[in-house]
Amino acid sequence: MEFAPLLIDPRVLEALAAEKRAWRGIDLTKTGNIGEGLYNKTRNDYLVKSFEKFKNIVGDTQYYTKYIKFQPVSEDQLVKTATPSNMFSKGSFPSSRHLLYKVHKAEAKLVRSILERSGFCYTDSHDWNVMWLSCNAKLYLYEGLNASQRINHFPNSYEITRKDRMCYNLMNMQKKYGPAEFGFFPETYIMPNEYNEFCMKYRNDKDTKWIVKPANSSQGRGIYLLDNFSSLRTSDASVVSRFIHNPLLINDLKFDLRIYVLVTSFEPLKIYVFDEGLARFASEKYSNFSRANKFSFLTNYSINKNNENFIQNEDCDKDNYGHKWSLSALVKYLQSANIDTSIVILKIYDLIIKTVITAENTVVNLVRKYNLSRNNCFDLFGFDILLDSSLKPWLLEVNLSPSLATESPLDLNIKGHLVAELFNIIGLRNYDRRAESAKSSRVKSNFLRPSTATVPTKDDKLVETFKDSAEEFLRAEHFVRIFPVEGSQLYDKYFTVPRKVNKGLMQFLFGTQSLERIGQFVITGEDMLVEYLTRIVNTCSRTPLIKKWESVITEFVSNEIWEKIGLFTSGSTSLLKLTQILMELKKRNLQVSKENEDPLQKAKIIQRFTAGEIENALKSSRAGLNSLVLCFFKEEVGILTQMQTLTSQTPKKAYVDLKFVISKHRSLEKQKCFRSTSHILSAYRNKRNSISSH
Repeated sequence: MEFAPLLIDPRVLEALAAEKRAWRGIDLTKTGNIGEGLYNKTRNDYLVKSFEKFKNIVGDTQYYTKYIKFQPVSEDQLVKTATPSNMFSKGSFPSSRHLLYKVHKAEAKLVRSILERSGFCYTDSHDWNVMWLSCNAKLYLYEGLNASQRINHFPNSYEITRKDRMCYNLMNMQKKYGPAEFGFFPETYIMPNEYNEFCMKYRNDKDTKWIVKPANSSQGRGIYLLDNFSSLRTSDASVVSRFIHNPLLINDLKFDLRIYVLVTSFEPLKIYVFDEGLARFASEKYSNFSRANKFSFLTNYSINKNNENFIQNEDCDKDNYGHKWSLSALVKYLQSANIDTSIVILKIYDLIIKTVITAENTVVNLVRKYNLSRNNCFDLFGFDILLDSSLKPWLLEVNLSPSLATESPLDLNIKGHLVAELFNIIGLRNYDRRAESAKSSRVKSNFLRPSTATVPTKDDKLVETFKDSAEEFLRAEHFVRIFPVEGSQLYDKYFTVPRKVNKGLMQFLFGTQSLERIGQFVITGEDMLVEYLTRIVNTCSRTPLIKKWESVITEFVSNEIWEKIGLFTSGSTSLLKLTQILMELKKRNLQVSKENEDPLQKAKIIQRFTAGEIENALKSSRAGLNSLVLCFFKEEVGILTQMQTLTSQTPKKAYVDLKFVISKHRSLEKQKCFRSTSHILSAYRNKRNSISSH
């Protein structure tokens, strides 16, 4: 099938040039370009500089982690058998160092082939190194993972892969920031919730075409053009979107792009785009009047391959032949028509970053709830993007588990490199499962570790996070990192909660500050808890303590955790005990504070948070702290918000004893004496010893 040269209206080319001149987003020279092909390295000099900076801080190559190297497979190396159907029974591997993988609800022949070629064996137990699912993971699968296990979906990532949730999140962002910043998806109505709104729109705008898609399906199943309003089915969840009537056509055929996006972490957020992708063509000529012909308006391969006119690619070296091309072949074709593809690619990067950010907060909250390691999860998304006649990219949908079927040599070549490099980037290593399991056991008394969007400055965790990131970036041969990159701080405003770790990684990679200066003010879960308790105590000192508040406070001060960490109270009332706990937490907080932190300045920053913001931070904190403070949130709003509502006044943010505690702490520092308990605790123990001696 021969493709004629593409003719583009000169006005479109002029508009693209003007957009490029006015572009204020990230820069391709700082990221790298996709669509260059699998045999052109896209590694960015900035990545090398970042790693060199890290080496100067940590040391030489003896510190680099040794990961397994994966390679693509040929057709004769693909596995021929299906995986066992039995799930979670005891594995039969005598050694705890075997490389094991597991697949669930997926044939995953390509994934299995690449893993087995590198020495992995299939297991039906829960002792896997890597687990691959073609659906959302059940939450129990995230329980008890050790730091070296990898699972191919983040919890809550359906926030962008379900069509209704994706549209809901994007529409909320569009309402907040306007169509100029979030106008890359078609006007959409979510059924059945927005049935009345769509009904009004349909009646007032009869010339607009609409397309209906099930909220949670793939491969073109259930999609139809809306011929008349009575044919709209609202019994199942679906979305109704404005049909893009002016797609860019090549040989009169409609096409879309499959862009592969890898997210290796949401905290810090790290997003990659695979250098190669697919251009998928409809198999019948496009016409505004061919509503009934799905082969003309749908580009899904799973649909068009059933058309007798469909031409399959038979040679991966001829990647511009048939009804499926490589992304690099399409880019070359567009460039041959004098199209500057750089601004198109920048817009694609932009919509990818913004879309992923809409799911960031819900994903991070669940990752924290299950106490997952920063490397436990990764996600490979398939972004489906349509170019219209003005070369504007439109986001159609995001696929949770993009097809890795290899029905043509082109598929095998592109997807084989995709999967192999994906495993290289996420980093799989041989480890002793028994030793790792023992190491990862968690004790309740660790609940006071940093837990709310924090990055300790000199902490090993920070160094390890930056080390992992720098090494990960260098392993990306054909994945282009689009976040974080120099200039990506312009996306900070879209995050629901600012993440200190994102800022720290940006400063490490591109800033002038040293590691010692990154994130001087570290706001931890304990800081938030201290502020919350302070406001409760201050409010109760001015207001009679009603019964339900007293019950909540009693439950909090009676928690067994206080004894476990050596904090004893002797107050006659629950409020007095709460005050004693608060005083002790403040002192301990000061004793572990960083040398370059000003406690008074830090306290002023924390006092700016509203009660609701502190409550949200505590509710989304790590499992240990979260379970401790749950008693404060038994009702729809937290106890502090209730107090403020009933007293009709904002609690004073008084820190009567703070200067005294700080001065005492500094005098102890001068004496080189570390004090781990309070006067209250010492007095209590002396009294107890005195009683026992009699």
